[in-house]
Amino acid sequence: VDWSLVADLLGALAGVIAAVVAGWALFKSYPDWLKRQNYQRKSERAEQILASFYECRRSVARVRSPLITGVELAAAEQKLKDDGVQIDEGFPSIVTAQALMTRMYEERAQWQKLNDLIPFAAVNFGEQVETALQETLRVRGEFVAAAQSFPDAEGDFLEGLRRKLFDSDPKDLEDESNQRLKTQEDVLLEHLRKYIEAE
Repeated sequence: VDWSLVADLLGALAGVIAAVVAGWALFKSYPDWLKRQNYQRKSERAEQILASFYECRRSVARVRSPLITGVELAAAEQKLKDDGVQIDEGFPSIVTAQALMTRMYEERAQWQKLNDLIPFAAVNFGEQVETALQETLRVRGEFVAAAQSFPDAEGDFLEGLRRKLFDSDPKDLEDESNQRLKTQEDVLLEHLRKYIEAE
């Protein structure tokens, strides 16, 4: 018997067996690996969505600040003049409205980011998270509509627009817009926080 040949054969066989065992272990562990990868992806998406939501909520607070500076008003008036809008001396509300529109325009990047995340929210977390983001965007859309209506408003309608457009305390839950944003925050946290806390 050529023992060296036998040793070589046994060594080769051991290598094959080791490879088969390793391959089988890899095959068996693949579902767990895939599950971890999917969970990690969801965790990253959850973090992106929550961060974007909070950026937009801070954006709302900035836009609704009742303090409109002289610089903002001067820039708004110049914008209206550049657009060919005739400004009457006794009609400053159109300048205020333009200042608010300018604020919203300057905050557009945060809102676009939130809008871009909606398809991922729907696929990864379902309808309730998708709806919460859509409702958050709707709050901004209503601000835009209110600012556009502001110059022509009178009486109770004007007062209602002022309540929607201006807010000195973003934590005041008596305010309708703040309450709506808090509701959407609660929905998002309910569905997304578990993915972040588990990291």
